[in-house]
Amino acid sequence: MGDVVEAFERICRAYRAALTRAATSMGLSQLQAAILEAVSEVGGVTVGELASLLGVSQPTVSDALKALESKGLLRRERIGRRTVQTLTDKGRLVLRELQKWKIPAREGLQGLDLEGLYMELLRYISNLQRSGFIEARICLTCKYYGKGNYCALLNKKLDVLELRVNCPDYKPLTTPPP
Repeated sequence: MGDVVEAFERICRAYRAALTRAATSMGLSQLQAAILEAVSEVGGVTVGELASLLGVSQPTVSDALKALESKGLLRRERIGRRTVQTLTDKGRLVLRELQKWKIPAREGLQGLDLEGLYMELLRYISNLQRSGFIEARICLTCKYYGKGNYCALLNKKLDVLELRVNCPDYKPLTTPPP
């Protein structure tokens, strides 16, 4: 049997290398690019939330945010008691260009059972989350998620490919799912 973890590691290395090339070509670090993607996916997000999401320290995130703000890609907004980061129009344009590195990765999925693969990946992430290996905001471990891919927050059944890997409305379960 092949080593699945080694296969994932190989894919991750290729993804990181492609992201780094794309980011560098746009005058960004890999972390700055990851921050733009995270802010886009999650919406208004605090420094602490970004640090947790990206697995780096708050001072590291703060330095990267200052650079992104000086480039006009992000802005700080006060929402109630929270100070959150949001994309500027320029930031959205840069992110759109930056994400072109994903095109070959998506093309590599052609001919695969995407629903089956995606569901298995979500289960794998869920297992890693329960063991404390990864922090995730996926539907399968959210308090709003129910049998048959039902989302109580949205009040609808979701197709497999509509399930989220990084949901801005995520609320963790207090007890593990059955």
